[in-house]
Amino acid sequence: MRNKTFPLLFCATLVLALTATTPRRAQAQTFDATTDFSATSGNPNGNWTYGFSTTLGGAVTLFDTADSSPTLPRWTHSTVQNSGVPTILRNDLGVPFNGVPTGFLLVHPGLSEYVVLRFTVPSTANYSILAQGLAGDTGDTDLSVLRNSNVLSALFFAPTTDTNPSFSTTVALAAGDTIDLVVGNKGSYLGDSTGAVFTLTTVGGASAPEPGTLGLLGLGLVMGLSLSRRQKVALR
Repeated sequence: MRNKTFPLLFCATLVLALTATTPRRAQAQTFDATTDFSATSGNPNGNWTYGFSTTLGGAVTLFDTADSSPTLPRWTHSTVQNSGVPTILRNDLGVPFNGVPTGFLLVHPGLSEYVVLRFTVPSTANYSILAQGLAGDTGDTDLSVLRNSNVLSALFFAPTTDTNPSFSTTVALAAGDTIDLVVGNKGSYLGDSTGAVFTLTTVGGASAPEPGTLGLLGLGLVMGLSLSRRQKVALR
């Protein structure tokens, strides 16, 4: 009489292994410059860097002075400043500040400095990017989104923020790439408070099987073959 134990055990093990090796959908991760902003966590702050450059796409100097005010947490520089700018802060006053709504980031370029809000990519993936500049105060500023400081192939450029320009796209990024939101003045830094929105979200894909699952599949095959050989010996 033919032993049915082997087919049943082998099939069960095979099904379990194949199920375990089915790729799972990776969970999207969102990085939000506004909610992640902090004047107490250092600079860089996780994946975010706050600073300025003297030319568009130029080397970034980090802000080195933090004000941890509960209503207007901000970053500035100890020596490069004029009337407290360039700066980046978050308006937690509960009311608009210099034309920027409550709860929003406020970026203000300096006399000859661009404010740079930089995101450093933590892992290789496709990222959905959303950026927007809000008119803010009475001044007029421009807005750029740069990948790896590349000005010639800027992801986005708005010559004015008076119209609340926005930008969105999805791009493949490698770990270590940088995406910068850059705000500059247009001749005068007075009244150049500009609201900013800047988020990056990983776009889902199938993740690789967990390390032990392929081993489980192999174990099922080995067990099945072993039982098969034993059955053949017993039937002789």
